[in-house]
This record gives sequence, C-alpha cells and structure tokens, in this order.
Amino acid sequence: MTAQTTSWHWAARGSIFAALGCFTGNCLVNRLVLVGELGEVSWLSTGVSVFTSGLVLLGLVLGGVGLFGGWRRGASDTIGVAVIGILLNLGIVALTIWALWVLRDVAR
Repeated sequence: MTAQTTSWHWAARGSIFAALGCFTGNCLVNRLVLVGELGEVSWLSTGVSVFTSGLVLLGLVLGGVGLFGGWRRGASDTIGVAVIGILLNLGIVALTIWALWVLRDVAR
C-alpha cells in the first residue's frame, strides 16, 4: 500500500469519523439539555449544531475525496469506506430536512 493510497483511505475514514462526531455531539448535548443538567443554554445547542453541520459538510467532502482516490487507484476497500461515509452524512442531511419538514407546524 503506497502513502498516497493510504491518504485516500484516511480521507474516506474521515468521512465516517465526521458522521460519528455529529451523532455524538448532538446526542450528548440534547440529552443534557433535556435532562435539565445544563439549564437554559441555547447558545451551547446552537454552537454544537453549527459545529456538527460543519462536520457533516467536511464528511461529505472527505468522502468525495476518498471516493475519487479509491476510483483512481482501483482500491475497492477505499471506495467502500468512502461510500459508507457519504451515505452516513447524506442520511444525517436527509433526517434533518425531514425533521424540519415534520416540525414546521410545531414551530409556528
């Protein structure tokens, strides 16, 4: 395995790590806010939402880089990891859009 192939594979892995970071950050902060241990800290919730949105975008970019590198080198394992990362991040985006669509009447 060459260093360049390893870099492509790490980019693909980074896509999965970004999705896991998004899951962890949102679950942890939302759980603490719901339990009431953090009190009224909307700034923290907003900050985590912005940070995890950036993680999702970074995950999509890294997945695309890993997919390109895997395709270029013919490494099916890198392609597979990149596709999984892209699907996880697209799933987060789809779930967010769905939740906003369902909850749009509640916010009014």
